[in-house]
Amino acid sequence: MINRQPSPSCQRQIQLLFDRLQQNEISTQEYESQLQRIEEEEGQIQAQIEAMSTRQSIRRYELDLIEQRKQQQENQERKAREAEQRELQRQKDEKREQEERIQLEEERKREAEQRVKDEEEYQRRHFTHSMLDYRDIEVQTDLDETQRNANRNRRRSNICQIIIIVASLTATTIVNLGDIPRWTVSGLTLIVSVVSGFVLWFKFKEKGINSQQTVDAVKYQRNLYLRRIKDYKDKTDEEAYTLFAERVEDIKHERDKRQLVLEQTPDKHIASEGK
Repeated sequence: MINRQPSPSCQRQIQLLFDRLQQNEISTQEYESQLQRIEEEEGQIQAQIEAMSTRQSIRRYELDLIEQRKQQQENQERKAREAEQRELQRQKDEKREQEERIQLEEERKREAEQRVKDEEEYQRRHFTHSMLDYRDIEVQTDLDETQRNANRNRRRSNICQIIIIVASLTATTIVNLGDIPRWTVSGLTLIVSVVSGFVLWFKFKEKGINSQQTVDAVKYQRNLYLRRIKDYKDKTDEEAYTLFAERVEDIKHERDKRQLVLEQTPDKHIASEGK
């Protein structure tokens, strides 16, 4: 138990009471009685003080507890805010990474589309160049060569026909004159026979007609193709070019077959016709 000093007022009362006892103003019994009363009052006061001190201690503990709870709540709120901020930052990072991935995918998609476009453009240009090379170079070169063959065979045929006509007329005239040597008529007749044999064997006229028919047919198809009419109407460039190439190759194939027939000897040609 804690020994407490009497309060100053209690000490003054005891001092006065003791003085009165020394001065015989009160008896010992009264002294004891009043001293007991002072002690009781002092005890009550001390009890009140202790109770008040206890209440204050409890209040201080309560305040400390409230402060601790408040600090704990603040710490929890701070931690919650920090966790929320971390979560928001994580979501932002994930969103940014997702956007970067989407952007990267879009860039890759655009690059792939660009590569496809470039490839298509390259194919289109390559196809265009091939088409132009075929139409303007290969076909034209073949046309020029075939036209030269047609003109050459036509000239040979015309020369042979002129020689035959002139030699025949000359031989007939010489026979009618009567005073010309007979070897001249025989020579002219031999020339007519030889040239006629050349015409029959080499077929200059038929070859010229075959070549000219090929030139005319290819030019006709090329005009249809360039004007996009008839079979070339409402077709794409690739479809029209494919059809044109097919038609040209068919015409050239037919020319080659006719040329092969004309290259046969007259006997074989007659035999094939007899069969």
